[in-house]
Amino acid sequence: MERVNKLPAQSSYATHRMRVLNKLLQLLSIQRTQSQDEELELLFAGLSI
Repeated sequence: MERVNKLPAQSSYATHRMRVLNKLLQLLSIQRTQSQDEELELLFAGLSI
């Protein structure tokens, strides 16, 4: 998140990345359903960290 926060505030890439990271944090913090587990897996697969 620190790296994303260093990007320009108006960057659509940064906005999208922050949205994805926030969704990951949300899904990690709750007890997930099967579909949420699949969504989490897809989100992680889409990240290139």
